[in-house]
Amino acid sequence: MRAEPYVIDDAALARSLEDPPFIFIGDGTSGKVIDREGKVLMESGKEIGIYGIAVAPNKQRILVKGGNSTYIVLSPATGEKLQLPERPVGANMFSLSDWYWIDDNTLIGRSGVMILDENGKPVRSDNNASETSLYVYDLTTQHLTEVALPDKYKQALVMVMDVSPDGHVHLALDAPPEGVEPDIGWYKIPAP
Repeated sequence: MRAEPYVIDDAALARSLEDPPFIFIGDGTSGKVIDREGKVLMESGKEIGIYGIAVAPNKQRILVKGGNSTYIVLSPATGEKLQLPERPVGANMFSLSDWYWIDDNTLIGRSGVMILDENGKPVRSDNNASETSLYVYDLTTQHLTEVALPDKYKQALVMVMDVSPDGHVHLALDAPPEGVEPDIGWYKIPAP
């Protein structure tokens, strides 16, 4: 991941949000993903409680956000559903969450390493992460890859604030020390 100056093109952003082909209505227990004609493409049920969606930049796929770290990519043209990985490989890792589209075939998600007590058990508290890990998921290969954070933020708690329509990732420190600016800038993930 490399720092890259970025200025939001408000007009392009507004155009990308115009006339969405799919919308979310309801809440977790009654949530539905519908198309422009009102056809229900997916709804909350045993499989997932739907809490929101994010449409891919090419508007061909939908990231369906569910409870309990359940995220499904829905392809309305084919009806295909692909569940994103729930947890990265490794000991004491949090579930993957906060997924965002980087491009039409790639998403970025967040996990982290749990703080352990003196017995090697996860600490039970509201603030029990020792560091953040970001991951990229390639829908074509169905491969999850950890993103190398900039050196000065490797041991930090970092969150994704936003992702631009062209794949720039806006990062901020999660709960920074008093007096420290939380915004750490825009970054670009180089192609593999």
